[in-house]
Order: sequence, then structure tokens, then C-alpha cells
Amino acid sequence: VLENNIFYRTLFNRRFSQDTQTGKAILSILEYMIFKLDIDADTKLTFDVLREYVNQEVPDDDFISAVFYLTRKEPNVRALRQVIEAYDPINKKQVEITPQIFAESIEGGNYIHPITLERIDEKTYSEQVITYFLPTTEFLLSVNQNITA
Repeated sequence: VLENNIFYRTLFNRRFSQDTQTGKAILSILEYMIFKLDIDADTKLTFDVLREYVNQEVPDDDFISAVFYLTRKEPNVRALRQVIEAYDPINKKQVEITPQIFAESIEGGNYIHPITLERIDEKTYSEQVITYFLPTTEFLLSVNQNITA
């Protein structure tokens, strides 16, 4: 099944630096997504969930690089789409924000709530601003094609 998946095949053949374990982590994440992910469910993948499926010997920096590598806007690479949401206290729901707004809200180590623009502490920020990843439609189609083939 792995060798039939275009994302896995593309990234398996890609040359990654020998100084990191990013390539190994990428393949581990794809294996998890191909074999264990319920492709019919609306699955929010957090760093913690994805980390469970990558060998703990892979350094955290390489793991994080692997996750973001899978968000690159490149055919047969972009298996994940990053979503950043902030809690909107007026409408009492999570609202998607742009990466630019997210970056501005933590600039200089100051935590500014992206919607209320109030200064908040790091703990409150991490409770009210969340990031997760969703499998892309292209990736889900590639997995579905393998299942039905």
C-alpha cells in the first residue's frame, strides 16, 4: 500500500539532509496517516497526536520540521493543511485566523489575543489560540485510491 501512495513514493525518493531525521519523521507521519487515520472523519491532528507516531529518538526540531514540510504547497507533498484558531469571546466560538495574524500576536514574546487585542499571559494564550493540521483533500484522495484499487 505504501509504495502505491503517490505522496509516500514522492517523499520516500526525496533526498533529505543526512544531518537530520526529518525525512524519517515525514515517512512515519505518512505511514500513520495512510494506515491509521479514519479518512471519513473530520480529524484534527495536533502536534501531540502526530508525535505519538514518530520514533521518540527523532529530535523535536526534526519532528516539527517534518510536520511543516508536509504543509508545503507542492504537488504530492502537501499532505497537511495548518489551521490556526482563536477563541472569539463575543460569538463564543473558535474562529480561524491567518498565520500572519498568529505571528503578530506572539511577536516579541508578548501575547496579544488575536481577536480582542488584549495582552494575555502565555497559558491563557495557549488555551485560546490553537493550531492543528487537517489532511488535504489531495492526500485523502490518494489514500482512497489505494483502498479501492
